[in-house]
Amino acid sequence: MSYKADQHSHSFFSFDSKNNLDEMCKKAISIGFDEIAITDHKDFYQSEVLKRLEVPFDHDAAYNAICDIKEKYKDRLKVSVGVEFGQPTEDPEFAKELLSSHNYDMVIGSLHSLYRMPDFYLLDFSKITGGQCDLFITQYFKEIEELVDWGDFDTLAHLTYPIRYIKAGGHNVDLEKHIPQIKIIFEKLIEKGIALEVNSSGYRQGLGGPLPDYEILKLYREIGGEYITVGGDGHTIEDLCLNIERVYEKLKSLGFKYICSFTERKIEKKEI
Repeated sequence: MSYKADQHSHSFFSFDSKNNLDEMCKKAISIGFDEIAITDHKDFYQSEVLKRLEVPFDHDAAYNAICDIKEKYKDRLKVSVGVEFGQPTEDPEFAKELLSSHNYDMVIGSLHSLYRMPDFYLLDFSKITGGQCDLFITQYFKEIEELVDWGDFDTLAHLTYPIRYIKAGGHNVDLEKHIPQIKIIFEKLIEKGIALEVNSSGYRQGLGGPLPDYEILKLYREIGGEYITVGGDGHTIEDLCLNIERVYEKLKSLGFKYICSFTERKIEKKEI
């Protein structure tokens, strides 16, 4: 029997979600899922301007509440106590402090913005040229590589994240020219034993597939990548667990046999 898990979800502790923890667990149980990872946002910024714009995240309250809900549903659902670290390389000492003071099951590493810049979703790509967009992508992969070099996380989230917003701005993205950068990122993930997330949100956002897409995932598999997590990145109850099974079927056709589940940041393989 296959294992069903949504390994990237957000509750009301994230600035952009209102999800109730109980409702999230009940939804997952009702549709036959075995696990959800609740991974609320903690973004790191070095710029004082961006720090002032950041919505406060109550690390202790979020951690304690998810631990409580994990205990409440332990006989019916695995609830992974997680966090999504956005650009932790901008403040690695604080990131290290949070990791040492909270016993997380799973830590997601992600990049929502370039160094000293706001989140990609705040940028108006319709006013940026195609050439400038390509420079954004080049810099994005460079900073993703730096994130992997830092490496204190369990899975790399939504690779190709900026494409959501670049395409919405009317630009096509030719990833072929960035394959050398992507291969280096994959090689480093494999060497460090860090998983690659397949983020199913691309389906609901009109991209026709996950982030990264299946051609990129095929490349990951070809160079020896095996460790995968799958997350819906849901910020509403309706989006929780959405398109996860759809992704599983495609992953199996590409040769992936399992996803990685984490408990106290220790990895376990689960058949899909």
